[in-house]
Formats: sequence, structure tokens, C-alpha cells
Amino acid sequence: PEGCKGGPEGLRIARLFKHVLQKLDPHGQRAMTAAMDSGWGSGMSEALDVQGVNYNYEVYAPFHASYPNVPLIGSETASCSTDRGTYVPALGKASAYASLRGHGCTTDSCLDTCLQDSLMPAMMPDFVIGGFVWTGFDYKGEPTPDAWPTVGSHYGAMFDIAGFEKDAYFYYKSWWTKEPVLHILPHWNWEHPDEYPASKVKVWIYTNAA
Repeated sequence: PEGCKGGPEGLRIARLFKHVLQKLDPHGQRAMTAAMDSGWGSGMSEALDVQGVNYNYEVYAPFHASYPNVPLIGSETASCSTDRGTYVPALGKASAYASLRGHGCTTDSCLDTCLQDSLMPAMMPDFVIGGFVWTGFDYKGEPTPDAWPTVGSHYGAMFDIAGFEKDAYFYYKSWWTKEPVLHILPHWNWEHPDEYPASKVKVWIYTNAA
């Protein structure tokens, strides 16, 4: 069950998995980890080689302070709602400005800093291996932030469901390439719609220029 991770039942299940893992990998070449959203340091954590933390970036530092010899990874990060080519942040809708709409933040006062807030905790501390971005692509299911009849998720941080690059793709690219990156949004010839509720358009720049 989802809620058993930090308790005795979670430890029992993790030990069963580890027993199977050791039989399949007798040379110990595969470390065992788990994507945990609670109970870090207890329960199944006791059987893990690498501690996974889903979101909850504020847990990284105190966990490392308590367990300095246990490797730590962001087993799920981001879950930023983004859309391709949409620059009007309509209430509760996805736009190109990556936000946490749909995660307890459903108004346009949401801070559109989801990409930075999820990447920096995984990159900056030397005790964090890295983070797994949820997700690279949009996908069917978990329709967020829109509700029925929408059937797709806008969690894809880099690509839409057809594989086209979103603006947020260039934020990640600016970190992970030596090629010069300079990406400005909205597009230079984007026309401001009459119904846009703000008097000013947010212009963002993703770049790795010094």
C-alpha cells in the first residue's frame, strides 16, 4: 500500500525485493532505490542502497545531515505544467510559463518558477546524485491542470505529446549543452490578444551566455 513506505510493512516488502534483486544480480552491480514521497529514513529506507525522494526538496538537506553516508536522488522532480506556444496564462490553464498549476496552486498568482525550483535542489548540493524530471513528454492520463474532457497531462517539461519542443526545453538545454543557447519567449511576432488580462506581457530568456 502507498502509505506503508515508512513503516514495518514497507521494510518487509523492500527486503523481499532486495532478496530477489540479489539473486538476479549476485555481483551487486545494481543499487536498490525507491521513489518515496514520505517516510524517508525509516521503513523501506533501511533496505535501500540509494534513497529516493519524490519532490519535497526541503527534505534533501536534513536527510543528508542525518544519514551522510546514504546516496540521495530526486526520484521525481518538477511536475511543472507547461504548454507549447501558449502565452496567455488563463486561470487554471497551462501556458508556456512553467508553473505548479494543478498542485494546490490554481490562480494566476502562482509563481512561474517551477523549473528553477525543481532543478536547483538536485543540481547544487554535492550530496544529491541528480533528479528525474516528471516528465519529459506530455502523455495521456492524469489530465493536469485541465479537467474533463481533457485527457492529456501537461506535465511534459520539455516536449508536447507530438514530440515538439516546448519553450521550457531550452531552459534545460541551457544547462546541459556547451552550444550557445539564447531562447526568448513569447515569439517575437506573437500578437497580444485583446482578452489578455494583464497590461504587460512577460518576456523570459533562457540562455547559457555569461
